[in-house]
Amino acid sequence: MSVGAQCLSPQEMAGRKAALVVCLLFGTTLSLPTEKLADYDVDGGRDLDIFDINEEAGLDLAEGDIVLDGRQTRNSIIGDEYRWPKTIPYYMEDDLEINAKGVILKAFEQYRLKTCIDFKPWSGESNYISIFKGGG
Repeated sequence: MSVGAQCLSPQEMAGRKAALVVCLLFGTTLSLPTEKLADYDVDGGRDLDIFDINEEAGLDLAEGDIVLDGRQTRNSIIGDEYRWPKTIPYYMEDDLEINAKGVILKAFEQYRLKTCIDFKPWSGESNYISIFKGGG
């Protein structure tokens, strides 16, 4: 039993040649070296972390990145009734950029995967985490 070659019409052959040329051009373009992005040194070569940067900016933040209002303190409260449930409600303010929201949601997912803590969007609970764009 022999297998014969399939004949293509001139239009089909031209279409396949065009597709091949497009693939070759696209592949060549992707393989070209790209211009290196400029490295920006935001801390003058001192290699500061975000906590040091916030402190130098005069920001008095709890744990380096948490804004507390006047009625809150840095002390913990003893008692199981004051602990967060295993699912913590959160609310992301509208002023957050979409990229920041994505990073935060990825961090929430890592907490969920590596701890017993889970996060859920706020649905009217009296206690919740409010995430907003601010200094720090």
